Parts: sequence; structure tokens; C-alpha cells
Amino acid sequence: MIEAGLSATELWPLLCQGMQDMDGLWAGMTPPAAADIRLAALPLQLLAELAAPPGVGAALSGLLTEAEKRRFCGLKLPRRRQEWLGGRLAAKFALMQLAATKALVPAQIGIVNDCHGQPLAQAADQICRPMPRLSLSHSGGLAVAVAAYAACGLDVQERSPRLVRVQERFADAEERALGAGTDALSWLTLLWAAKEAVKKRVYASQPTFMERIRVTALEGSPAAGAPVLLYCALSDRPESVVVRAALRAGHALALTAEDGEHA
Repeated sequence: MIEAGLSATELWPLLCQGMQDMDGLWAGMTPPAAADIRLAALPLQLLAELAAPPGVGAALSGLLTEAEKRRFCGLKLPRRRQEWLGGRLAAKFALMQLAATKALVPAQIGIVNDCHGQPLAQAADQICRPMPRLSLSHSGGLAVAVAAYAACGLDVQERSPRLVRVQERFADAEERALGAGTDALSWLTLLWAAKEAVKKRVYASQPTFMERIRVTALEGSPAAGAPVLLYCALSDRPESVVVRAALRAGHALALTAEDGEHA
């Protein structure tokens, strides 16, 4: 946990170190040759003190834009503050890593939402042309973000028994059978995360999506811990979508980008 009261110049390097420490956990989630994608993960426990009432301190004023500070102050629950803040800070870190620049500070990059709730990056000085696409997610104490020069979707899902109770809503019998050799809950967690990632990339403007996405094939073994590829068919489109996913530390992480090999 990082204590409140630190200045932005003291706080940001500590958060960056926390995100760099997570790189090993999610190694292999982006192919080594993919120079146009950056993934960031931030443990929400680091933000517990920062997200507690009464609001934004001096340190956060150096990390958030004015609009972001107003949004943050409007959130009442500490947990929701952690999740919202974690997603934004992870996105800013991924953007700065992708742009390979130290010229900007986090408060010069704003993360806003479009009319469908999807995150968009805005910068005081455009850090790259065109601006990268973003996808954010949080679950079970972890916030993740991806920045990419292509349409992308990212989801993290904690391994939770509730997925067993609702499995028939998002996975049919054939999809569930694909995960033979992996325990049922872990496979359901992967399926959920994969479909959420596809939804964010392909169906961002749609209110429902599970019935349009079917996982038809699996390459690799989830139980081995290495990333696997899930091939998804779309009921209303001819193209298929490849999702790169892994099960680690009680979470499933799933990522898909426009170039299939970067999935």
C-alpha cells in the first residue's frame, strides 16, 4: 500500500514500479515482436490510501486532469474509486510506454469515455499520431489496461464461483467441453474473459453480445500456465477473432487486437 501525502513526483515512480513488477506475472500476453501493443496491470491495494475519502490530494492532482479529478471526487465508494483510478493510471502507463516518451506527466493525459462508455485517450501534446486505442478492465483487486495502434479488447476476470451459477448464460455445452483437462471454474473464467475482450473490440456499441460470440477452438493448455489462443466465431460477421488468454494468480486475462497474431 502506498501512503497518501506523497507528491506526484514521488508517487508516480512507485506506481510505475508496481506495474513493472506485474510484467512477469503476465509474461507472454503480448507477442515479443508486437511493438505496437503495451499492457499494464496495477494491484488495487496500492491505491487504498489514495482512494479513501475525503478526495483528491496533492499527489493525485499531478496524476489526473481537471476533468478526471471531478469525476474521481464524484465517486463515493472507496472500492469504486480504487477501480476507476487504477484503470486510468494503468492506461496512462501503457500509453507512455507505447509512445516511449517521458516528455509528458500523467496529468497531461486524459482518459475519457465515448458515447458507448469506451475509453479514449486525450493528451495536452499529442504523444503519437494517431493516438493509440485503449481497453481497460478490473476485477478482484487488479486493474489492467492495454494501449494499441489497432482496435483492441482486454478483460481480466477473477476466478469466482458465481461463474458456475450463470454458465448457461454465456457458454454452451460444446464450449464448456473444449476445456476438458482444465478444471471447470478456471475454464469458465477464461471463456468469460475472452468473450468480454471480443465484446470490447467488436461489439462496443451493442448492449448484449454473449449470444453472438462462440469459442470454437482452443490452442494450448490453460492448465500449463502459458498463454493460449481461443478462436471465436461471430454469428453476424464472417471474420473470426483470435483471443490470447492466460490463467494466473486466480485471474484470467484475455486480449485481442485487430491483427490476429497480436491477439
